[in-house]
Amino acid sequence: MPRQRMYYLGRVQKLGELSEASLVRALQSATTIEANNYAWTFTDVVLGGNVSSPEYVFGYLSKFRPEGVVRAVDRERGIREEHPEPDLLVESSPFVYVPAFSGIAYQHVWNAIEREVFARRFKDLVEGAFDRFFVGCGIEPIADLRSFVARLRALEKITEISAKVHPPNPLFGRAWKDLRDYLRRRATAELAVREKGTENTPIRTAVLQHLMGLLEQTDSIPYEPGEPVDLPDAALLMAMDGYGRGAVHGLEGSASVTIRTGEMQKSFRFDASPSARELYEEARRVLEGVNRERDLGHV
Repeated sequence: MPRQRMYYLGRVQKLGELSEASLVRALQSATTIEANNYAWTFTDVVLGGNVSSPEYVFGYLSKFRPEGVVRAVDRERGIREEHPEPDLLVESSPFVYVPAFSGIAYQHVWNAIEREVFARRFKDLVEGAFDRFFVGCGIEPIADLRSFVARLRALEKITEISAKVHPPNPLFGRAWKDLRDYLRRRATAELAVREKGTENTPIRTAVLQHLMGLLEQTDSIPYEPGEPVDLPDAALLMAMDGYGRGAVHGLEGSASVTIRTGEMQKSFRFDASPSARELYEEARRVLEGVNRERDLGHV
C-alpha cells in the first residue's frame, strides 16, 4: 500500500497585478530564492488540460542546498570523504493548484517543509517571479468547520472576535454574501474587524448558530440566516472559507483560550508520491465537498 502523507487545503490569494495567467507563469518560472541557508524553487511543473486555461497546475516546492556535500567511503584507503555536490535536493513537497476554486492542496513534510513554511515560500517565489512589482500572493487556510465548532462549543464566554478578509474570487458563501457585496460595492481590497467584550459582558455572537446551520443543511434545504449576519460574524465565517484569517478569544472555565482559523486547517491523507492527475482529482473532490458543506456559489 502506498505511503500516505497529510495534505492541507488553502486558497491562493492574488493581489495587485497578479492574475490567474500570471500566477501560472510564476509557477512555471525557474525563480529561486534563498532563506535560512537553503534555496527554494518550483520543479516538475505540469499543466493539466488546456494549456491556455488549465484545469490544474501540479508541481513540487523543492528545498535544496546551493553548496551541498556528499559523504562517501574510499574503500581502498579505508577513509570517509566529502565531495562537493551543488544544488543537493533536501526535500520536495508536491502540490496541486485548482483555478476553478482558487484552491491549493499541498503536502506537509515533517521537519523539512511544514505547512506554514510551504505557504511562506510559495508566496516568496510567486512574488519573486515579478520582482515583487505590483503583485501580492498568499495562501489562506480553509478551516475545518467541525473542528472549529467543537472548540467553539467548549467556550463559556467569547470576549473577542477578530478577522482580516479580502474579496473572494470566484466563490462566495450564502452566510456572508452581504459582506461580499459590501466589499465589492466599496472596492475594498482588505477589511480588518476586531470586536471586544469583557469577562463580565461577553460578546453576543451568533457565529456558533450560523456554523451549526451550515453543518446541518441539506441539498434540498440550504441554510438561510434568519436575519442579516453581523459584520464580525460574517468576517469570521468568510475567513474560515479561505478568504482571510480570523480568531475567537474566550474563556473555558477560568482558562483564557484563543481559537484561530489557521490552526483548524482542513486536510486529507493521500499518497506521498502522487501522480499529477490523481492528486488533482482527490483535491477537486475535497474542494467540491467544501462547497457543498458551506453552500459556496460562484460569483
